[in-house]
Amino acid sequence: MTDIIEQKTAQKTIIFENTLNELVNINKLKKIELKLFYALVMGVHNKGTDTIVFDISELKETTRYKVATREEWTEIIDKAIDKVFPLFWSRRIENKIEKMMLFRQLSYEIDNDIVIVRINEDSKFIFNDIKKTFTKFGWASFVRLNSKYAQLLFPQLQQYNSIGKRTYTKEDLFKLLDVPKSMRVSNNFNKRILNPIKEELSEIFIDFEVIAHRGRGKGRPVIAYEFRWNNDNHKARIEQKQQKEAANARKEFQDSFKNGAEPNPDDYYNWIDGIKDGFGK
Repeated sequence: MTDIIEQKTAQKTIIFENTLNELVNINKLKKIELKLFYALVMGVHNKGTDTIVFDISELKETTRYKVATREEWTEIIDKAIDKVFPLFWSRRIENKIEKMMLFRQLSYEIDNDIVIVRINEDSKFIFNDIKKTFTKFGWASFVRLNSKYAQLLFPQLQQYNSIGKRTYTKEDLFKLLDVPKSMRVSNNFNKRILNPIKEELSEIFIDFEVIAHRGRGKGRPVIAYEFRWNNDNHKARIEQKQQKEAANARKEFQDSFKNGAEPNPDDYYNWIDGIKDGFGK
């Protein structure tokens, strides 16, 4: 049974328009509430404004949350709805402020063990027919995260996955992660927030690293944090570039024969080395 659940989880993908990352504040949600929120986001994808029904057993399975009693789960869902339902999309353009609620309906029928969800007409562009600017990631990667701070940062970094880096000022990162004032001191922040983030996201992002940028002045305080990683697209670009360079070297080597010139032995060995490395194929 566990293997079946793992297989179903591995096939699930979350996709949404980027402004869900940029203009919707979810940093007050707890760990289980974040999982429930993204489970809903995943469930309403490409469903328009239709009413979507989630079976409670499905949500438990999807979020991998184990609770001892029905009362405990009811309390969790109740608190999650209180926080998720009022979420709104907000932006300011010049002298205009726009706000819109994400959901039109979000309710829990306890006796029937179902959660009913319907998104607003105005917000459906966030979840439907997404083609240009979007964030996409596998549910299996997200649901295994234990740190709330890793859960908050992970979708933000996935938005920049094709680039492989993202930088935040210290204050912007504190705001994004809703860091308590008591943990904003460097030692506390590193130990209780940044280190768990590094540990967990290193299991997902290739060559994941965090670079602290320091300013001038007494003690050279940290002013920004840069997150860097590699990904499949990045690796593919590197391999493509290496293959092109190897092909050019081979062509130059072969052309030297055609032109009657004495080929450079170093060129020959470089070409051979390229083939050995898999770049000359």
